Amino acid sequence: MKTGTRMFLSSAAFGAAIASIYWYVSHETVGTMLLALIGVALLFVAAYIFLTVRGDRRQVAADAADAQPQDAAGEIIGPLPAESVWPIMLAIGVVLALDGLVYGVWLAVLGFIFATFSGVALFRESR
Repeated sequence: MKTGTRMFLSSAAFGAAIASIYWYVSHETVGTMLLALIGVALLFVAAYIFLTVRGDRRQVAADAADAQPQDAAGEIIGPLPAESVWPIMLAIGVVLALDGLVYGVWLAVLGFIFATFSGVALFRESR
């Protein structure tokens, strides 16, 4: 997983560089924060990959110097549900909760409950 970790680290560095350049050029706070959060999120993913595979010494097909796409064919990556309505329901719940910040607390509470129920159902389905 060295390749994946390096890819996310370089993307995080790019996000941080772009955020710095954007701040220097525009002095605009919100855009700078969003660009910086891109770098932070990518750094989080890189750290997660690094910490989860650091004790695993198995060779991953993508880490080979002469890796080809067909080398990884047949690797088991885990169970994935083929069809599910829960991601859409979770998105609707999040949108309702965020709309509640504008239109009223009652809508935010309804959206939070809907998103929580949908998230739990999604996680239970993926087991």
